[in-house]
Amino acid sequence: MIHTRTILLEDLRQRAKGRPAGYMRDVLSTAVVTATHYTITQERFDALANKYRRPVIDPLDRTRWPRTARWTAALAVGGEQGVGDTVARLLDLVGGRSVAHKWPRLSNLAGRGIVRFLGATMADAFKRIEGSDCGCGDRQEKLNSTYPYKG
Repeated sequence: MIHTRTILLEDLRQRAKGRPAGYMRDVLSTAVVTATHYTITQERFDALANKYRRPVIDPLDRTRWPRTARWTAALAVGGEQGVGDTVARLLDLVGGRSVAHKWPRLSNLAGRGIVRFLGATMADAFKRIEGSDCGCGDRQEKLNSTYPYKG
């Protein structure tokens, strides 16, 4: 039995961005093309994936990081494991974690009512308003593993 993959042509166009000039020609030369899809054997798909595989970037090579990650890393302090920890700390400065602590004026009666209703942190407020977790912790872990400060 021959295994095949059917992929949208629009997805192929997106994948082709940043690939060498012969990429589209190689893919389409061995595929069955319809108006919106192309079908290719799994064996040919794997061969093309190996031929055009993007090099793996060493996460500790900061020269290959996006500019924003490098700028954020320049603001790191001791004890932070990666860019995610630095972003979390910087957001904490503007109330990312503790609304009541960062804005002491909320200690008045109305302010306490707002904090009690929305929660003591921005994450609490998001959860109260949206009904779901904001995903801050997941994003922090992802950034730390993608852009770590130490190996």
